[in-house]
Amino acid sequence: TDQFVNSEAEYLGIASNPRADATDIEGAVRYAAALIPDDKYARIVILSDGKETVGDVTQTLSLLQKSEIELCFKAFESKQVEDVYIQAADMPAVLSTGDRYKIKVTVFSTIETDAVLKVNEESEVKSETEVHLSPGDNTFVIDDIAGTQSIEKRIVTIEAKADEVAENNSVVAAATVDAPKKVLLVSGTNEDSTGFEKLLEALNIDLKVVSAVNAPESLADMIEYKTIILDDCHISDLPKGFDDNLQSYVKDYGGGLITTGGKESYAMGGYKDTTLEKIIPVDCIPKGYNEAPELAMVMIIDCSGSMDTSEQGGRSKIDVAVDAAIEAVDAMNRDDQVGVLTFSDNYDWRQPIVHLDDKEAVKKAINEIGIQGGTVIKPAVIEAANSLKNVDSGVKHILLLTDGEGETTDFSDAIKIINDNNITLSTIAVGGDSDTALLENLADECGGRYYFSDSSTDIPKIFTEEVYLSGDTYLKNGDFTISQNAGSKLIDGIYSDGIPHISGYVATTVKTGAREVLSTDEEDPLLATWQYGLGTSISWMTNASGSWNEALSGMDDYLLMWRRMIDMASMEGSAGNDTLTFNKRRGEIQIDYQSSEYSESSKITGVYTTPSGETKEIKLISDSPGEYSAMLPAEEIGVYSINVRRAEGDEIKSSSTAVVAVQFSDEYKRNISNENLVNFIGQSGRILEDDDNVFTKLSGKQSNRRSITFFLIVCSIILLLVDIVFRRFAIGEIVKRLIKKNSSERKKKPAAIKVDYSENSDIIPEADEAIIETSKNEVNKVKTEKRKDNKKEKKKDKPVEETLDTSALLKKKKDRNL
Repeated sequence: TDQFVNSEAEYLGIASNPRADATDIEGAVRYAAALIPDDKYARIVILSDGKETVGDVTQTLSLLQKSEIELCFKAFESKQVEDVYIQAADMPAVLSTGDRYKIKVTVFSTIETDAVLKVNEESEVKSETEVHLSPGDNTFVIDDIAGTQSIEKRIVTIEAKADEVAENNSVVAAATVDAPKKVLLVSGTNEDSTGFEKLLEALNIDLKVVSAVNAPESLADMIEYKTIILDDCHISDLPKGFDDNLQSYVKDYGGGLITTGGKESYAMGGYKDTTLEKIIPVDCIPKGYNEAPELAMVMIIDCSGSMDTSEQGGRSKIDVAVDAAIEAVDAMNRDDQVGVLTFSDNYDWRQPIVHLDDKEAVKKAINEIGIQGGTVIKPAVIEAANSLKNVDSGVKHILLLTDGEGETTDFSDAIKIINDNNITLSTIAVGGDSDTALLENLADECGGRYYFSDSSTDIPKIFTEEVYLSGDTYLKNGDFTISQNAGSKLIDGIYSDGIPHISGYVATTVKTGAREVLSTDEEDPLLATWQYGLGTSISWMTNASGSWNEALSGMDDYLLMWRRMIDMASMEGSAGNDTLTFNKRRGEIQIDYQSSEYSESSKITGVYTTPSGETKEIKLISDSPGEYSAMLPAEEIGVYSINVRRAEGDEIKSSSTAVVAVQFSDEYKRNISNENLVNFIGQSGRILEDDDNVFTKLSGKQSNRRSITFFLIVCSIILLLVDIVFRRFAIGEIVKRLIKKNSSERKKKPAAIKVDYSENSDIIPEADEAIIETSKNEVNKVKTEKRKDNKKEKKKDKPVEETLDTSALLKKKKDRNL
């Protein structure tokens, strides 16, 4: 808004910066109408070429009529430039891998010129053709072959030297492809997936293997795969937003997900309370969590000067260690105990051992850790061990982190205290300057684990992992038998001779609604499945192929089970006979969905994904039984993925997926007409000529209306002042007393005098006003005398009833006449 409605005859010019890529006259009219005061009869003047590219001005008719607004339009010609652009690029909506198809390209030109027409697949040039253009539409047909991607996308570009507008030179064409879907194996950073990869290759599937850090970063990249397998992946190693995209991939687009066990998966992999935990069929908290022995842990952190140095990530080692300690506190139970001990030249208890009733207080103390002097390790270790030996806890553990060399290599006394009091010690060597031999020996001697990290990103994972590994609640090690639960096609007819024992797995809890296919003899799930939206999610709680299940992974039945797992995860919801169509118009996509079957329990839901990867819900409206529609904003240029499904109760009956390519705004097209606006103004407004005056006086129903706001304000002020006066001078009480006094006097008033006319009825008509006046005086005299008597007697008497003597009155009249 450059200037609001006012009575000043001035114009300050245009200061705002509206969007230049669209013309929304409907929106402009609605906004202008909202600026007009309610009590004014108004005129809106549109100065434009009238070529709408967003909205529809005819939708404002009821608003203009209701508000009695006159709509005027002054047409201006668009600037004429030499322009060459892609009018349209059409290809079949559905393809199969290997199909030969044609792309029909329409190029519009305002001039006759030569140009180059290019077709790209991402950055790869698929074809390049020299063409000659004539003014108007020019049509070309390009041959292509469908690839193996689930979405066939082509970028069509026209290049001409004389072209003066660059914004309209490229468009996107897209189609869905019925292609053999690939399986993506995402290998954990610290997991060797070589054996698992060979197992999957033996199934003769189209497999691609990437590390966790190279996992797909967008939903569009995920949709290329039928199933994604996370092999012992820590969530911090996956790209940012990976689990959110994965949720839409499974829930909305029917993708399959399989997760495998290991030291960096499930709870130890940071899945707890994340979107990834929502997708999988198990909770990361084991069933025996509440019965697990309490943990007492002391974290010993090196705060010597060398810890102030920064890694490649730009953060100092001490800052990373502080964050890691805080994450470890978050992973601990409130019944656990924790202490934080720092060391340099001396040791210092930053947080004495306490129960975690107040985690925030503990984390605040950790945050205050700073840099001090040298590196003296042994006294801090002995202090931690001596403090822990008197603590009442089922599990006692020390975690030592340092980046340097200690003052001695003789830790025999410290080791004795630790072992004699059933305490364990794990060590973390940070960087190449640390005494790795000493730290590894300490961990071995004290029943803990040794870690070496040359990357600051590993440290938080190690701290959290130590919380989970310090007991046996999350990671189970031993000899475990496996039992089968009937009713799952994953194991039907296999393992007839039984399943070999396994030596380890990650403890979890199967979710309500999920199916527990295999279980351990400790009643923990080993294999669980469930349907999540349109897709299927499967969790395998031990290694896919590793030290925990060597005997099992060598069986032919194990290979067959994995074949069935991938087939189950890869199945889509039935396409059914429902139809999904769309139409693009003026910045929006219209979705039409027709259900082949309909009942009162039918539920139609849908989602769409924007070119930038954001997934949103589609709100479909029922137009008639079995027919639904929705309008989607199409503000981004690129390919939109749309999925609509029909459910009967909890069962998905049909699922339809389509892609829609949205091009540059119609604002950059030269063949857009203002006919819609001109026709509307011609019927409901006024088209202005150059010499028309738009500041003429208007009249209408609204002109008889006047605002009563000022009048109401004045009345309110007056009433307020009156109320103040009444309260200040107690006028209300005065009025009450006066009313009471008047009422008392009325009660003392004598009865009316009765006049007996029975004997002189023939004379009464001759009585004149003087006689009546005399009668009144006589009556008043009687009243006065009676009041005096009442005061003297101070008592209330009944009024005396009098009879008027008419003979005396007639005698007085006769005397006056004489």
